[in-house]
Amino acid sequence: MRPATALGAAAERAAAEVYEIVRRAAQEAAEQAVRDAIRNQLGLDLDDVQLEDRMTRSEAARQLGTTSQTIMRLEEKGLVRTEHVGGRVYVSKSEVEDALRGAPRALQTRASMQR
Repeated sequence: MRPATALGAAAERAAAEVYEIVRRAAQEAAEQAVRDAIRNQLGLDLDDVQLEDRMTRSEAARQLGTTSQTIMRLEEKGLVRTEHVGGRVYVSKSEVEDALRGAPRALQTRASMQR
């Protein structure tokens, strides 16, 4: 392997790590801003609510090694609840995990069956 190629690959990995760190920080900041806005505008305290478990279909699919289509099939079967906020659809990661563990084989994608 040429040094330039190894350096390029290392730079790509570092950039990916930086991207993930920034993405997580932005997500945490956004969640805190939402909590503060709800507390200030509605007088509700969301400290007991776990937003960390809530994610978009694509985020859940990526983290669980499946596809957004599989997540939607689980929703259609009533195995996973959705929450619509500002035009986005959120699911509970733990609900998706539970549903995938108990899902019939027909619901599972090729990717999840190859694991």
